[in-house]
Amino acid sequence: MGVRDYILNNMGNDARSADSAERLISFARDGSNFSNMPELVRSLEMDRKTPKRTSMLFKVLKHTSFIFIFALLPFYYLLTALGFLPFFIIGVFSGKDYEESVDRESWDLLFQYWSKYPNSFIIKAIEAFYFRSESVDSPSLEIGVYRGNTSRAVFHKKSLNAGMEFVPKHLFNYASGVSFAHERLLSGDIYDIPFENNTFSSVFVIHSFDDIQRGIEGALNECSRVILPGGKLVFSTYSGYFGKHNFLLRLLEFLRLRKLEGLFFRSIYIGTNNIFDKSKWCSLLEGNGFNVERFIYFIPMSAAMLIDIPFRLEGYLMNLFSFHDAFFIFTRKYSAPLFKKMLMKTLRGVWFVSQRNKNYEKSGINIFVVARKKNDFGSNSGQREVKFDFDNSLICPVCKAEVMASSDEAETLSGSIVGTIVCKGCKKNYVSVSKIPILLKTASFCWKDKQMIEFS
Repeated sequence: MGVRDYILNNMGNDARSADSAERLISFARDGSNFSNMPELVRSLEMDRKTPKRTSMLFKVLKHTSFIFIFALLPFYYLLTALGFLPFFIIGVFSGKDYEESVDRESWDLLFQYWSKYPNSFIIKAIEAFYFRSESVDSPSLEIGVYRGNTSRAVFHKKSLNAGMEFVPKHLFNYASGVSFAHERLLSGDIYDIPFENNTFSSVFVIHSFDDIQRGIEGALNECSRVILPGGKLVFSTYSGYFGKHNFLLRLLEFLRLRKLEGLFFRSIYIGTNNIFDKSKWCSLLEGNGFNVERFIYFIPMSAAMLIDIPFRLEGYLMNLFSFHDAFFIFTRKYSAPLFKKMLMKTLRGVWFVSQRNKNYEKSGINIFVVARKKNDFGSNSGQREVKFDFDNSLICPVCKAEVMASSDEAETLSGSIVGTIVCKGCKKNYVSVSKIPILLKTASFCWKDKQMIEFS
């Protein structure tokens, strides 16, 4: 009898909501054969009878958030329309340069998810164009796959050997889909990439460097370590000009109110880090063994000034109120074709302005970079002719020794298969969930509401 059947037979379906289901993970970590299941069932039964405590403030916010959402929506629609209108008009009368140079199937995949966030969609569509212009050299790795929605579009008709994401629950969401851009997935930290030295010919990072809070140098050093000599790092992020399109920030800069400017920037652009100009990026990459081959600015200041305010509201609706479908009226079956045409013409207008902006080099708020690792960099230089093997390339993020394959697999409450991965060096145990290794130094995880979540 499987673990899931055993628990349901002893406790009933209420066991699915037990808060202590993380004990299943600890059993897997310890290499247990689940022989102590009756004790586990009793502990789950006790937790099930313990009432949950929720603060009154949380309850109030949860049940009144729709008021804030519908108060913001009219402003969001109006500002989005005003921001898009100039580019829509330009797009109607401009050429079809963008359509002629883009993969329409890739564009359609991007539209399926990002059309709900039209301001983000414009940025993602141009970003995808540049990434698709680069070859995917095997072995290949993408860092920061999130839920795979952007990856599916960007790498359409291409396949990467591995995809890595820090937050496991995003990977499980991705793995539940019907199409994939990666052969294998794993959860890992960019500061301790769990792969051997000189493993990949190409590493892709789509707008994830700006999410890193512990400094960029450690991340670049790890990317350099796992890239083969002659291999490439391809990434996009915000440029050093990001924020200059905001009139109030420019006014504070003009008045030399640096502290107030910094406070205002962090308040508006929450979680935006590692904002550097071209010379700084080139210096950082050079110090980690890379030569910069391409450095392209995109989304010029003229476009950013019009798109930024509704883009901020879009972020608030998504992140603060978890409202992920503000444009649901326009993305339904009958309205989607017309909305798609409108977005394409707007995108065409932004592209037209971008390509003809004389000061583009000095005003783009996003960058696309291709950097190639020097052949003679580091003590581990030299090409590896060994064929890429995902399981045999994994290493422990703690001691950098090889890790063993999954063992002692068992079914969890949500039906996923959990197993252990053991380091040959320090003997540390890690978890593998549905063949997705979770190789993180310190994070602990549990199952709750049929998904993996982090807990302290």
